[in-house]
Amino acid sequence: MKLGKVSLTDLIIDLMKKEYLKKEIDYMFNGTNDKAINTGSLLNKAKVFTPTQTEPVKIIKELKNTPSTNVINKARWIVNKAAIQYAEDLTLPNGEPALKTIDREDGGVSYMLLGFPLDFTDAVKGSNDSAAVFYFGDFSSFKIHENSAGLEIETITGMYAHLNEFAFKLYNLIDGKLIYSPVEPTVYRLEV
Repeated sequence: MKLGKVSLTDLIIDLMKKEYLKKEIDYMFNGTNDKAINTGSLLNKAKVFTPTQTEPVKIIKELKNTPSTNVINKARWIVNKAAIQYAEDLTLPNGEPALKTIDREDGGVSYMLLGFPLDFTDAVKGSNDSAAVFYFGDFSSFKIHENSAGLEIETITGMYAHLNEFAFKLYNLIDGKLIYSPVEPTVYRLEV
């Protein structure tokens, strides 16, 4: 470690932070791991939406119109990759696509679905890999830890000195939950 120009310790700690953050996001979005069940996760707390419509565009429109106007005024979509692929083929009755892309100044694109901002992430999981999952609502009630600066790392050298090894312990006590009144759900979930 002392001979290299790159700090191996910093590289390992950065890798640990990234992996921990992935697990933390999965815990907050899904919370289904046998060793870490989160009953307050987005999956477990979002109100399950059961459509009455059968046509794909009408199903998505019905979901969009379900929350209260207070929620709709602050709403956005969070979906998985399968949902993006599902929405790419949807066209409105006037022939316009339901999913629109907006070029950003930084070179990327942003998405809008039925006029509401859309984010997609691999953290959103369905009952199987091909399931399209749509979350729609006001996510200000969804508290999630996204910053790895809150992590504490302890380096342990004495215990492994005879092996010329060392260890790291990673701590984080921050939690995440979807918090709202059952009277007025703020986030709805649809799996297609």
